[in-house]
Amino acid sequence: MRLFRSLTLLLPLVAPMAFADDLYQVEMILVRQNAEPQIISRAAPEDWAAGAQRLSPDSQRTPALGGIVEKLNASGNYSVLLHKAW
Repeated sequence: MRLFRSLTLLLPLVAPMAFADDLYQVEMILVRQNAEPQIISRAAPEDWAAGAQRLSPDSQRTPALGGIVEKLNASGNYSVLLHKAW
């Protein structure tokens, strides 16, 4: 009985981790306004990503906001620079 009670108490802690991969999808669309002049700045240093955690290829997802990207490109006011999902 004691073991059953302990397992019951641990279930809420373990269950969310089992489903965490499919709960959220992060999607990023990086755009540039064509009407605005480009900002010329210094180049990033070679080690700008040093210490950053890398995303594994299996964590990348199929982007869901393709329609919005098409509308942005078709408007002529924006240039889509990057469109990724994970």
